[in-house]
Amino acid sequence: MFYRKNSVITGLLIGLALPVVFYALLLTILEAIDANAGFTQVQLATALKPRTLALVAICFDILTMQYYRKLKAEESMRGVFIAVGISALLWILRYASEIFDKL
Repeated sequence: MFYRKNSVITGLLIGLALPVVFYALLLTILEAIDANAGFTQVQLATALKPRTLALVAICFDILTMQYYRKLKAEESMRGVFIAVGISALLWILRYASEIFDKL
């Protein structure tokens, strides 16, 4: 199984792929709720912004790190940690202007 291999590359690939998948899943769920519940765009825009969903998706890697910790796969955990750092840096670069303009 690919995800059980103890290497930095495996952790890096999984750590970068999972947030993308979870972000798409969260966006899909949000659109489904919007279509079925009849919320207005103003309510959803204030409750769940895309930047918040992206941050939640990045945080899903914490579960991946815990999984590799239980397997005692330090190299894979190191790869996931690097992926979290890269994802967090990209998140900051993307949304810095929105965040710091409001301060």
